[in-house]
Amino acid sequence: MSPHNSMATKRKRRIRENSENSEKAVVFQFRYLDTVGISEPRKILDFVRWLSIPKPLREPKTHQLFAEKIGVSIDTLTDWKKRRGFWDEVYSSHAQYIRRFTSDISYGLVQRAKTGSEREVRLYMELFEGFSKKVRVQEEVLPYKQSVDQRKILSDALHNVGLASLIATENVTADEDEEIDVGI
Repeated sequence: MSPHNSMATKRKRRIRENSENSEKAVVFQFRYLDTVGISEPRKILDFVRWLSIPKPLREPKTHQLFAEKIGVSIDTLTDWKKRRGFWDEVYSSHAQYIRRFTSDISYGLVQRAKTGSEREVRLYMELFEGFSKKVRVQEEVLPYKQSVDQRKILSDALHNVGLASLIATENVTADEDEEIDVGI
């Protein structure tokens, strides 16, 4: 389930839990998870993080052992999985976990692509150069009527951002009410 659903537009939820060892309150922020009625949000946060780790790297190894470790029943874990936004939260946490490997994976891919293997080169091109075998770009010039004032505004904007070279070099003169046919 993608975290980019209607839940993503809701405000971040803040859950406060008083810490026994400190007078300060610990604030947990969930982006998608509906935590209404959760008495110990730290435990569900630990569960989300545990699920976001690949199975071979999880410690403890099973749901039952994890439930025992945090002091809840296996049924509680099952109930948490059914909460609105739970899997979006897991997905978000997983994405954060995986990002730590991005530079190493990119480096390895570049090294493999240098050997000339078609598969690695194509993957490199898709990830880093925007290549897509299925996308075909075709330039098409459409007629567009542009007033002198609109052309002036566009010209000024292109100059301001350093793209003045995109402006046609010919000087166009027209009356104020006359429209200019520009291909876009």
